[in-house]
Amino acid sequence: MFNFVYGKCQGNTRDILQVLSSKFESGYQVIIQSQIDKYQLERAMNTKDSARLAQEINEWLNQKQN
Repeated sequence: MFNFVYGKCQGNTRDILQVLSSKFESGYQVIIQSQIDKYQLERAMNTKDSARLAQEINEWLNQKQN
């Protein structure tokens, strides 16, 4: 599949277990859980934007696996 790089972390999209929206200090954020680690997108968003971004990433990942 595709390799991904986030910050200084690199991995394969096949290693991603789930992408979700979660409550954060000042809003919501997207969390990407891989087999090895958990990555939190630092930017705080409102609940709608965070949920939509998590959904779009999940849809993209599902397309890449087919």
